[in-house]
Amino acid sequence: MQLVDDGLVRLDDVASTHMPPELANLGWPSDIKIIDLMTHTAGFEAVQLGATCNEGATCLSPLQYLINNKPTQVFPAGSVPCYSNYGVALSGAIVAHKRGFATWSEYMESKFFSSCGYDQLHLCSASKCPVG
Repeated sequence: MQLVDDGLVRLDDVASTHMPPELANLGWPSDIKIIDLMTHTAGFEAVQLGATCNEGATCLSPLQYLINNKPTQVFPAGSVPCYSNYGVALSGAIVAHKRGFATWSEYMESKFFSSCGYDQLHLCSASKCPVG
């Protein structure tokens, strides 16, 4: 909502117009709007694949994860609520991109964790987990 408040996106904007270039052409059957991501109505199938990175595990970058694990859109956007970690991750990618950060992890660490004095708190990303 901060992006909306700051005039950087509108809730009825097609989400792909605000995604990093690597994600802008993932091509789902119906356009997914910002509001669809926020209300979990993007129409994505309910899947949980490789969304965590354990110490010592091979870890994809956040963008590579989103590219490699694109879910099927099984409902038209805006029609059926279904929680989606993938949709939340896309939202994070949009926020990071619009705020000038490479990843959601970098955005959170810079804007929230460090400013609160949490210098040792990190979100798992390819730069924080060993990459095989």
